[in-house]
Amino acid sequence: MGEKRQKLTTKNIFEKTPYKSILSLLIKFQDKDFQGKKGLKPLHFRYALEQNYQKPKLTFCLICKKKYLNIRSKNCPKCHTKLEIDPRVKSNINQLKPFFGEELDYLINTNRIVPGCITSRQSLTKFLNNLKNPPIMAIEKIGSNADVRYRIKKAFSSELMRIDNKTAFDSYSLDEILFFLYEYPHRHQAIYGISQRLLKCFTKDEKNIIEKILGNVDKQLKKIQDVRDRVSERECVKRLNHFLDNTKSEKIKKLIQERGILIRNRYPPPSKGTLYAEYMEHKRSGMHSIRFLEFLKNIIDKEDRPTAGKRTVTECRFWSELHFNKNYGFSPEDIQEIERWWKDNNDIMDIHQKNRQISFARYF
Repeated sequence: MGEKRQKLTTKNIFEKTPYKSILSLLIKFQDKDFQGKKGLKPLHFRYALEQNYQKPKLTFCLICKKKYLNIRSKNCPKCHTKLEIDPRVKSNINQLKPFFGEELDYLINTNRIVPGCITSRQSLTKFLNNLKNPPIMAIEKIGSNADVRYRIKKAFSSELMRIDNKTAFDSYSLDEILFFLYEYPHRHQAIYGISQRLLKCFTKDEKNIIEKILGNVDKQLKKIQDVRDRVSERECVKRLNHFLDNTKSEKIKKLIQERGILIRNRYPPPSKGTLYAEYMEHKRSGMHSIRFLEFLKNIIDKEDRPTAGKRTVTECRFWSELHFNKNYGFSPEDIQEIERWWKDNNDIMDIHQKNRQISFARYF
């Protein structure tokens, strides 16, 4: 039995030559204008990837205006005129060659694309459809039937860039990776492209130059991080003020005015006397199997269960203490309003995660 064909996934796309080549072309060229529009036509993929497309056979008779397929003779069988390259193919090549320029050679030399990995127009269509349809859905078809083009989907661009990034770094051998450690926790730098053999030829001063420059790079990245945090905090204050002006809940207003922020605490230290502290004490005492709802059930004193889906007073208290270490006396509606704000403003929730360092990748 033959080996079972591996299923195509987002993780192994770049391991399969035709898909890697198609996506690499899109990453590099999809935003470059061609005939007044962006996106790559099937013609682009054929020119760069199809076997012998750039070296077409002599199959067209200029006199008879007819194309002869699979002909071995160099002359027209009807009028015996010397056969030429199909004028349309010749025109396509003349347009596409300057479009790609030397950048295509660079992609070939760095093994991002492999010429000849597509054998026919039909196989190209199959590869494009596999990338366009579920489960991959990495690219989309745009334009009219007469001018169909392909682009990487916006939602998939970051994933492809991450894969492309990792692929680029994986191309270096282990011998070409130099690590530099800093006194800061969880922060490292690495240089790719200097082999250990070559490093032995560096003088001490030359090695010091590398470390000094990397130190400066780290300082500049810290400046970028500071800008990110400053902008995030400014935007958070702006949105909080908007929330403060529009909420009708006095308890939510008190929360915002008292705390100044409304960011969810992931792991707040429990204050003594709170239900959250009591719950954590139960867990520490060995009652690891205790569930949150069982815990609440044991401490609720004949509390009437409100309408389905709403929290009890005790549950509201626990929720408030869990996230803010204080019971603000929120109603279920107050909690829903705060959670809605969290959901709508999730894009700035990272402003209090300043340990999320800026990372930088420079690759070819």
